[in-house]
Amino acid sequence: LAKQQVWSVQNIIHELNASSTPQILVLNKADKYLELHNRLPDPAELNKVHDALTPRYTVVTAARLGKGLRKLMQVVERVLLESASKATLLIPYSAGDALAQVHKVGTVVEEEFEVSGTRVVAYLPRSLLNKLERYTLRPEQETAAAKAQ
Repeated sequence: LAKQQVWSVQNIIHELNASSTPQILVLNKADKYLELHNRLPDPAELNKVHDALTPRYTVVTAARLGKGLRKLMQVVERVLLESASKATLLIPYSAGDALAQVHKVGTVVEEEFEVSGTRVVAYLPRSLLNKLERYTLRPEQETAAAKAQ
């Protein structure tokens, strides 16, 4: 069943032209596998199922028991941060919707309320960064803003 699921997911990824999207292989029900085979599943076995399967990370979980879920969340966060870009933005108070998007989609590292708006340092996906380009501070602007404080 797992091999069929891997095959199906890879075909969908191919149909969506999303082959360059980072993949995480999650081997769930590890507790059941362990009961049946007296060992944990071997990711290498599933990696050979489909030529396009190239997971950046593999995580073994037993969701019913809550095992491996923290590790899975850490891996998901790591992959999302790897695909994001760190940016410093100065968002005017009148653009609260832009700041809300940063908080909803990005990972905020730093936030300061200044006279002209909210200065935010965050990891953002390229798509959002492109939308918010007008608020992006270049390094020389960051230095000037820091001196003005």
